[in-house]
Amino acid sequence: MHIVKAGLLKKLPRLTDEKDLSRSQELALLVLSISSLANTDFPLSTTELLPFLVATLSAADVPSDTKLPCLAALRNLSTKLEHARDVVSSGAVRALLSLSLSLDRKTSEAVPCILGELAAARKAMEEEEEEGEAAARV
Repeated sequence: MHIVKAGLLKKLPRLTDEKDLSRSQELALLVLSISSLANTDFPLSTTELLPFLVATLSAADVPSDTKLPCLAALRNLSTKLEHARDVVSSGAVRALLSLSLSLDRKTSEAVPCILGELAAARKAMEEEEEEGEAAARV
């Protein structure tokens, strides 16, 4: 949490601009650790995390050992309704669908679980909206 409070997330986009694959793997592990805060009461902004995750998952030259922590981070973010909206609007679904078609078994097997989390979040959002509309009519 000290890393987040120290402002590292604001520096993340600059760190991820470099195309050093060894650094990408280290950053993927860091983002995975940070994403574990998604299920806590800690205020976590996904705007700094998602561009790196989507870019890493979409890159053809990134090894699966780097993509796997990114997939786990996306799963962490997808389990909380407030973050799931951001995940969907970030382009992550397109990257996930592309990965699901890849020949890399390690990454393609992780995709359905994340898409399932996002589908559940969408259903919860729809139910939340319906409840709000029903309450407004009363």
